[in-house]
Amino acid sequence: MGKHSKKRPISARILSVVGTLIIVVALALSAFLVIPAVAGVNMFCIATQSMEPEIPVGSLVCVERVDPQDLVAGDVITYVDAQDSNVPVTHRVVENDLAEWELVTKGDANEQFDPITVSYGQVVGKVVFSIPLLGYLAVAVSTPVGKISIALLIVVGLLLCIAADRIRRRA
Repeated sequence: MGKHSKKRPISARILSVVGTLIIVVALALSAFLVIPAVAGVNMFCIATQSMEPEIPVGSLVCVERVDPQDLVAGDVITYVDAQDSNVPVTHRVVENDLAEWELVTKGDANEQFDPITVSYGQVVGKVVFSIPLLGYLAVAVSTPVGKISIALLIVVGLLLCIAADRIRRRA
């Protein structure tokens, strides 16, 4: 070793790597909340088994706006249930009645069509893709506690990186 090279303590390297990983994870979670909203994509967590097996409970569905007149049988959509406090529902289009401006829908796991048709005004959009289990994470990080947790993760990561830097300077 030359007289100007210093060997960094292992503790500094570990703290630096862990701190950086924590910051990266926290920023990824933040991006997970912000990017879809900026791109005009809505995200929902599937709470029931009505779309199984194709979309299991806990899946995250990404929904983009669409003109309801363009929907065809087989498309999976998310709409707000006007009869149940505007709860989002994700079901498959069975029929698009262009004359009445409404859709007949059905959950894949349900034997019968939904008893009430969906008016075009209730349609949030068409499901673009779904990711199993990621809906649970989306719900968790979108709450106030989840957002505070992300901020705290960033602070912890920064503190670990600062501690690593101080250890390196002392060595």
